[in-house]
Amino acid sequence: MSLRQRSRLLQQNAVEATVSSEEEDDEEEAYAPPARNPFDLLNDNGDDDEEVEEEANAQRAAPRNPFDMLAEEDHESADDDEEQREGRSSVVEEAPSEVPNVTKSKNKKKKKNKKKDKSKTNSAANEEEGEDEDNMDDLEKLCKQIESAGASGPSQAGTQVEEELPHACERRILLAADLRHIKAEDELKRIFGRRVIASESAAMKAEERKAKGIPFMPRGSQQRQQKKSILLVPREHWPRMPSGISMEVTGSQDGVRLYRYTHNHSYLQVQQEYEDCLASHDPNTLAQLVAKNPYHVDGLLSLAEIYLQMNELQKAQDLLERCLFSLECAWHPNFAPQLGASRLPYSEAENRPFYAAAFKHIQSLGRRGCHRSALEVCKLVLSLDPQDPMGVLCCMDYYALMAEQYAFIPRLVEEFDSSDRSLALRPGVAFSLALARFRLQEGERANSGKDGGKASKGGDKSEGPPGGGKGVSGETRGGSGATEMLREALLLHPSCVNRLIEKLNEKSNAVTVDREWTRILALAPFTTKDINSPSLDRLVSIFIERHFLLWRPPEIQAWLKLTCAAIVDEVANSEGSSGDGGSFSDWAAVCAGAFPLDVPDEYTHLPVSAFSDAISILPPEENPFAQPPGGGGGGMGGVGGVRLL
Repeated sequence: MSLRQRSRLLQQNAVEATVSSEEEDDEEEAYAPPARNPFDLLNDNGDDDEEVEEEANAQRAAPRNPFDMLAEEDHESADDDEEQREGRSSVVEEAPSEVPNVTKSKNKKKKKNKKKDKSKTNSAANEEEGEDEDNMDDLEKLCKQIESAGASGPSQAGTQVEEELPHACERRILLAADLRHIKAEDELKRIFGRRVIASESAAMKAEERKAKGIPFMPRGSQQRQQKKSILLVPREHWPRMPSGISMEVTGSQDGVRLYRYTHNHSYLQVQQEYEDCLASHDPNTLAQLVAKNPYHVDGLLSLAEIYLQMNELQKAQDLLERCLFSLECAWHPNFAPQLGASRLPYSEAENRPFYAAAFKHIQSLGRRGCHRSALEVCKLVLSLDPQDPMGVLCCMDYYALMAEQYAFIPRLVEEFDSSDRSLALRPGVAFSLALARFRLQEGERANSGKDGGKASKGGDKSEGPPGGGKGVSGETRGGSGATEMLREALLLHPSCVNRLIEKLNEKSNAVTVDREWTRILALAPFTTKDINSPSLDRLVSIFIERHFLLWRPPEIQAWLKLTCAAIVDEVANSEGSSGDGGSFSDWAAVCAGAFPLDVPDEYTHLPVSAFSDAISILPPEENPFAQPPGGGGGGMGGVGGVRLL
C-alpha cells in the first residue's frame, strides 16, 4: 500500500471517528473502547479488533481494583507518549492529518476519564460489598466455631466490646440465651399458630384500650412506637419511657465487665415516696404512686404482687413486663447479657430489683406454658451472676425437660462451674439427669424403629414400658443408661421416693399404691422421709414441689417402681453392692460429705413456695382494694379515684 493510500485511509477513519464520538456522547451508558493513535493503523495486522473486543469483555466481567487504575493510568500515559513519538518520527509530512485526530483523542480522553471515574466508583462499591460479605463470612465462621467449641478461657480485661464479646461467647456458650425463643409471644405462635395468637392479641388490645379509655385507632393510623426489647414485646398503651434509670460500668472480673444500675435525683425522690407508701400499709397509696410514675421499678413489682394475690393474672403480668421493660431500657450500650459476656452482681443493692423481676417473669412464663422461653430467661439470669442468688439452678432443669431440651441437662452438669459442689449431687439435678437420659433413649428407640422397621431383639428391656422389661438389665448397669442414673439418684437421695409419691397422690392421685409399692416403701432404703441436713432438706422440698409433675406419666412411674424394687432387693441381699456402681453405704457417705449435718441451711433465701405454680389467692373480704380509703367506689379500674396506666 502506497503512502497516499494510507493517508486517505487515515482521513476516512478520522472522519468516521468524529461522527461516532458525537453519537457516543448521547449514549452515556455505552461502553467506550480505549483511544487509539491513528498511526497505529500503519502496523495493523488485522487482529486489533478482536483484541479490543477481548479487552472490553474482560473489563466488563472482572471487577477492578481502584489502586490498579492508578497504575494503568501511568502505563497508558507512557504508552500514548511513546506512540506519539513514534508517529512523529516515522511520518513527519502527514501533519495535516493529525488535526481530526486531536478532536478524536480529546473526546476519547474525556470519555475514557468518565468511564474511569465510573469504574472507580463501581469498583469501590464492589470492594465495600466484598468487605461486607467477608465480614458476614467471618461472623458465620465465628458462630460455627462457637457452636462447635465448648467453654474457653476468659477474655482480656479492658479490651473493646467487639473483641471481648466473641471470647465471652466461647467461654459462656452454655448460658448464651437464644433470642429466637426468649419471648413468650414467639413461643405461643409456634404452639398455637400465628393466626390464633394474632386474633387473640387484637382482642386483648381492644379490651385494654377500652379499659384504659384510649380511643380506637383505625387501621393504618400512626401508633405509638416503643423501644424494641429482647425480653418481651412492649405494649402500645404503655407510656413513653422517662429517663431516671441508667447503667454504668463498675470494673471487670475474670475478663468480664461488671455493671450496676444508677438512679438520678428525681428517681430517688420517687423512691422515698415509695418507702412512705410501704410504711403506710395502704395499697391505694401505692396504686396512686404507680399511676403518677408508671415506670417506677419497686412500685410496679409490689403492685404486680398484689394483683397476683387477687388472681388478676393479666394485670399482674402487664405490670411485671412494664417493670422489665423499664430496666432493659436502662441497659448500657455494651451490656450484652444474652451472650453471657456481662455481669450484674447481686451484691449491688441497685441490681436486685432486676433479679426479682426476672425471677417473677420466669414463674409467669412457666404458668403460661412457655417453658422454652422460661429456660432462656434462666440462662440469662444465671449468666449475670453465676453464684445463683435467686436459685435458678433449682428450676432450670425442670424447664429444660418440659421444653424437651434433654441434651442441655448433661451439658449443664459437665460445663457449669459450680463453686460449692457438683450439680449432680443436688436431688433435682440427679433425678433430672436420669429422666433426660430416659427420654433421649426413648427417642433413639423410636427413631431406630422408624429406620429399621422393627427394634432389635437384644436391646435394653428395662428402660420402662416401651421395652416391657421386669428388672434392671445388665446393659444399663454399665453406668451410661437411664436406669443406672436413676439408681444412683435413688441411692443418693432415697428419702425423695416417699415424698414424691405423697405429692403425686396429694395433687392428682396419680400413683396407685399397690402391694408392690407398699413392700418397697416398707424396706430399706426407702423407709424414712426425714433428712438430717437442713440444706438438703430444703433442696429436696424444692425438688418435690417443682418437679413432681414430670414423674406423673404412667411409663415414668412404672420405670421408677421397677428401679426401686431392684434397689430394695440389692440392699437386702448384698448391701446394695452392684459392681462398679457402689453400694448404698458408699452413696450415703457421698451425700453426707456433700451436705454436712452440722452446717446451717445454706438456702434459707429460697422459699419453697417460690418454685410452685400454685398462687396464694386472698379471699374477697381481704381484698385491699375492695374498700378504698374515704368509702369511695371500689374496683381495680379506679383505685382511690386514680386510673392505673
